[in-house]
Amino acid sequence: FDLLNRSADIGYSVGRNYWNRGIATRAVGMAINYGFDVLDLERIEARVLIHNQASIRVLQKVGFVQDKLCAVNAWLNNDVDQHVAFSLLTATRPMKMIRKF
Repeated sequence: FDLLNRSADIGYSVGRNYWNRGIATRAVGMAINYGFDVLDLERIEARVLIHNQASIRVLQKVGFVQDKLCAVNAWLNNDVDQHVAFSLLTATRPMKMIRKF
């Protein structure tokens, strides 16, 4: 959370037994509404492993757009992996996301 720049990062994890139920989409939708409407944020960012298509779809469903392929790699299971950066601006938030969640 960055008060000066009115921005925040968002992250989430859902257990395998609960995949494909819309839980992450609903939770992210609620979090972005809270961030924009209550915390008065201007920008929310997320980074996703490049091969995690389900997580990329979650972000796209709620209006995030891809910014770039991150140059910084992260270790996961003793392996190096690339991330894709996404962002959502309050000015470009889809109207359908307002009050949907």
